[in-house]
Amino acid sequence: MTTLDGANEHCAKVIVARTLGRTLGSRARRRLVRAMTTTGIGVSLLVLSPALLTTTDASAASVPSISAVYVSGATSSPTVTVTGQGFGTESALGVAQDPVAYFPTGVSNNCNNNLGNDYGANLYLQDTSANWNAGEGGTPTANGDQIGLVISSYSDTKIVFTLGSCYSFYRLSAGDAYTMNVLGAAFSGIVEYASPPTATISSPASGQIYSLGQSIPTGFSCADSTYGPGIFSCTDSNGSTSPGTLDTSSVGNFTYTVTARSQDGQVGTASISYSVVYNFSGFLAPLANPPAVNDGQAGRTYPIKWQLTNAAGQYTSALSAVSSVSYQSVSCSTVASTSSDPIASTTGGTSLRYDATANQYVYNWATPSAPGCYRFSLTLNSGQVFEANFNLS
Repeated sequence: MTTLDGANEHCAKVIVARTLGRTLGSRARRRLVRAMTTTGIGVSLLVLSPALLTTTDASAASVPSISAVYVSGATSSPTVTVTGQGFGTESALGVAQDPVAYFPTGVSNNCNNNLGNDYGANLYLQDTSANWNAGEGGTPTANGDQIGLVISSYSDTKIVFTLGSCYSFYRLSAGDAYTMNVLGAAFSGIVEYASPPTATISSPASGQIYSLGQSIPTGFSCADSTYGPGIFSCTDSNGSTSPGTLDTSSVGNFTYTVTARSQDGQVGTASISYSVVYNFSGFLAPLANPPAVNDGQAGRTYPIKWQLTNAAGQYTSALSAVSSVSYQSVSCSTVASTSSDPIASTTGGTSLRYDATANQYVYNWATPSAPGCYRFSLTLNSGQVFEANFNLS
């Protein structure tokens, strides 16, 4: 034991106050300082080894902190997410125990092999309203000690688990008071089930039509529910975060979807529909486009030509771009009275071809032998349909 006098006594008081202050409450700490200040006797110090001080500090630092507890899913199969600091790794929980060992005396049903584990005082959930525990084990009771915990993920800052199969006899109901215990830390609250997160697409609007290869940016966002654990990811159909882009690399009808995923795995989505089409040149000369009517002679063959391009003006040449060509007889009263100049007939095969020199599709239409009005239809694989009117004499 060492006695300090004079100037060293003040330093000793500070050292004692700071050292013991780690274990004393604030009121006891103030009494200690007053006693040291008002007494005139020397201060007797028990000299502690550095190793002992280090051990005390490490013990205090080993207790984690719990910042929030979130419950999601259905009451029949809830998921519990615990966030905080200092949880370490799953090995910190110690050896997992089979909850079947904690069944009440005389109870033989082990809930289909009782999925889950008990971790003693290191990790357990108390439903203080319904008076049952899960994950703790201990003295066999009828209050849920046989409910194990099934850990989905474990990190230093987050633990996610579900409740074992014996939970079917209990319910973690909304409004229940609970206490979550992790490695000596406790967090109490009221159970509020989190709804799935939501996704919102702010642009573009649904139902729009775009040209092949057109660049269309998208804007979207995701939000968690009131009691949710936070957003884990917010991505679109292409796996991108906002802003994204629509995929216009091919023609057709498409759906663009944004997926919001919360930290506990719940999912919410938002979608828009859109179409991608070719730029159509219109039917090329000698044909006239609607509302004009092309005058010709029944039984003759007439060349029908057109061009398809993408948003950059590049030509499309694939014959697969054409789904079908067809015609039907229509009443002459249904077509416009305006007639074009008579179109010149052609010879040659009637199959569809692509003229790479003129960058155009060519279809030689062998008209029907019966005079009358007809409507020629071109259908593309994008779903686009283009028509031309004929009055054959």
